[in-house]
Amino acid sequence: MLDRLRSGFGYAKSDLPIVVMTGDDNPANQAALLRAGANDLVHKPVDERLLVTKLRFQLQVSRHQRARALAFE
Repeated sequence: MLDRLRSGFGYAKSDLPIVVMTGDDNPANQAALLRAGANDLVHKPVDERLLVTKLRFQLQVSRHQRARALAFE
């Protein structure tokens, strides 16, 4: 699903930040999620403060990358 969003619909990580909530502790599966297009992961049960921090960070990175891209146009 993540790779479909990234490649099929053309959403780059800066266009559509995706934070995946997972209960899977397997590092290989977590790495696969990141390779498939996730920007970051949050483990279940979800710590709300950590989730908000990660979401805010991803939005700031996204804004910065878009602003930087516009400056080079």
